[in-house]
This record gives sequence, structure tokens and C-alpha cells, in this order.
Amino acid sequence: MPQIEVSEAVYRQLQALAKPFEDTPNSVIERLLAARQPGKAPAGVQAGPERRSYAASTPASVAPTPALAVAADALPDLSFTKVISAWVAGEQLAKPNWNRCVEQALRAILAAAEGAPVAPSHVNIKKGLSRQEGYKPVGETGYSFQGLSANDAARFLVEARRSYDVPTVIRFRWRLKPQAAKPGVTAELAI
Repeated sequence: MPQIEVSEAVYRQLQALAKPFEDTPNSVIERLLAARQPGKAPAGVQAGPERRSYAASTPASVAPTPALAVAADALPDLSFTKVISAWVAGEQLAKPNWNRCVEQALRAILAAAEGAPVAPSHVNIKKGLSRQEGYKPVGETGYSFQGLSANDAARFLVEARRSYDVPTVIRFRWRLKPQAAKPGVTAELAI
């Protein structure tokens, strides 16, 4: 069998991904490689079920490769994640990140409210355009919202779906950091 050498940093990352008393460095690498191959779920991880579109313009899945399906009612720690692609309220976002997803959901909520006051929880929103204290304008709506962490953004997007019927599909990846909940794993949140 061929042997390879890895740096201490890579070895520590493999250890962080390993299941105690089950994995070897080889099995961790196999799982990471399987996650990157279309049509093949990583060992020990069930690929997400095929989903139906919530809206005609929102895809069932934002990418063809399987990903870990994340349940809206059991969100994992999303710290150290990078959004790869996102559809919110029927629109695919260019250069997506968690706060752009929140902004798009707020646009849809405010447009549907037609001037009526909205008070979604998990997000600070105020009338007027502000860029102070972490606030960002919500497009041309005349409102601003305060930026959120990935965890708070996901909780808000779940609320936006349940309370305001804003469909969202986000594909993201945990960064290769020991502090990440699932380093290197790609997942999808469809709500």
C-alpha cells in the first residue's frame, strides 16, 4: 500500500474530523473524497432526500452533488461556514453569504407587507438607511438591518419561511478549522 506524509496541521484536521474508536486517517480521507464525488454520499452520512421546489423559480437543490441535509428544526452550529450558493424568495443570489440571504428575505417580507409594520425576531430592523453600528440597507426599501452571525441568520431564515412563507435553499461548507462543527463538510438547508 502506498504511504503519504502529511503536515502536523493536516493531521490535526484529520483528527478533528475522525470518529473516536472508529476512524483511521484513511477512512477520514475516504469520507472527505466521497463527499466531493457526485452521486456518492460520505460513509456514515445519509445523503439528503430529493426535495420538491417551494416555488417554481426556487430549485429543489442548488447543486447536483449530494450534501448533508440540515433540518430546520435542529440547526447545527454554523460558525465557520461559507455559503456556496443560495436561493431566497425565488431568486438566486450573486456572491451569497448569510447576511445577503437575510437581506433578500427581508426584501420579500417588506414587499409583501406593503407598508405595514413588520417585526421579525432574530433581527434588528429599523426604518431609514443606516450603515452605522453594523446596520446595512435592505435594498431600496427604506429600511436597514443589523448584520447577523451565521447561526442567527439561519434562525431568522427558518422564521421567515414559517411566518412569512419565504422559501430558502442554502448550500454551505464548514471551513477547515478545528473549531468548526463539521470541518470540510458541505451541507444544505432547504426551508
